[in-house]
Amino acid sequence: MSNSQFSDLARTTIKNVRQENILDWANQFYQSKKVEGVSPYTLTFYKQQLGHFLKYCDAQVIYHLEDVTPNVIH
Repeated sequence: MSNSQFSDLARTTIKNVRQENILDWANQFYQSKKVEGVSPYTLTFYKQQLGHFLKYCDAQVIYHLEDVTPNVIH
């Protein structure tokens, strides 16, 4: 892969991540952990914590990953 092809791929990937809906991201994260075979307790924990985080994001009018900043996390 040439440098320009790599740069184009990187820009496309970054653009897609920035536009990713936070709910879709959370669902993909949860499903990936399920496929990885983590314990049922871990899945329950992730589901609870993601639920809290998504409610917080909704209250802060945060709907895309690019809107999650260090200040939002604090």
